[in-house]
Amino acid sequence: MEKECTNCGQVKNINEFGKDRHRKDGLNSYCKICVNDISRKWAQDNPEKRRASVKKWDDAHPENNRRKALAYYHRHPEKANKWLKEHPEKRLEVTHKTRAKFPEKYKARSVVNNAILMGKLQPAKSFICHNCNVNQASQYHHWHGYKPEHWLDVIPLCPACHKD
Repeated sequence: MEKECTNCGQVKNINEFGKDRHRKDGLNSYCKICVNDISRKWAQDNPEKRRASVKKWDDAHPENNRRKALAYYHRHPEKANKWLKEHPEKRLEVTHKTRAKFPEKYKARSVVNNAILMGKLQPAKSFICHNCNVNQASQYHHWHGYKPEHWLDVIPLCPACHKD
């Protein structure tokens, strides 16, 4: 099926139109390309409103902030590392907040690190991942939680399995 874009006038496949449940056919009257062009132009013409709109959405969806920050860090590690070097106080501030919020997690990590240094626990890199049994492990996972009695109950995981 095809439909005509009321903005550019081109007849396009219906897959080229976004959904709009308020319209009779359930599709937007502008094609996706025109909607993107209009949105981009509005954002360029109204940077303050755009910034406020993004901030409002970010504040309403805090669970996405960490995911977006990590995605940016992995896409642009050189920029992120440069920023961290230029703003060490911010990094410390975040570290202190996180440690204050999850003290048992940091204590458990410290106990594991000390056990490795003392030779009571082999480094995670000397094992294959416990979950996938394919990749080399690089991290330990506290599979029982962070209570003191479980601080050394750890399994070696690769980064891919540890983030799941």
